[in-house]
Amino acid sequence: MELGDILKKYAVPDPSIVSQLPKGGIMLDFVGHADITRILIEIDPLWTWEPCGWILGRPDIHIENGIATMWGRLTLLGKTLIGVGSARADKADYEKELIGDLIRNISMRYGISLSLWSKSGFTDLGGTQKPAGRPQNAGTTQSASSSSGDSPSDAQIRMIRALGHSDAMPTTKAAASTLITALKNKATSSDEGAF
Repeated sequence: MELGDILKKYAVPDPSIVSQLPKGGIMLDFVGHADITRILIEIDPLWTWEPCGWILGRPDIHIENGIATMWGRLTLLGKTLIGVGSARADKADYEKELIGDLIRNISMRYGISLSLWSKSGFTDLGGTQKPAGRPQNAGTTQSASSSSGDSPSDAQIRMIRALGHSDAMPTTKAAASTLITALKNKATSSDEGAF
């Protein structure tokens, strides 16, 4: 795989690996550390990361105002990029969260799950248009449903599209859930009929 191929294949994540996290009264879309790691291994089994600095044999982690921050490098397909990760320092295992955030942050710079960081509509190179006007926050996307209350989440809209629905989209979360169930049932019954 070439660096340019990453954007084509991984910029828009598979909806099945997109999770949501409540933050400040809104839902943020994100792809977890394990799925990002799997993608990195698919792209380059020899990928590596390292902190930018060390103190007494441990990564240099700066803690200020309750937030732990670490700068690091990630090397993928022979190209090294720098990024930063942060996590609340009062968590028992903040180092693990810090590393995961660092890896997700730098991976985005290669184009991995880039659409989740975009504030505007995002078209993958396969021609799939992402919803426009989606604000972002530290590697995760703020769900459009947060501002409109009962509107379908971005993850629901992505799932509906992934299931092949091209008609008008539902206008509520409940209607989106019902449609997703119906589309999955239709796909399952079609698959069973093929045997």
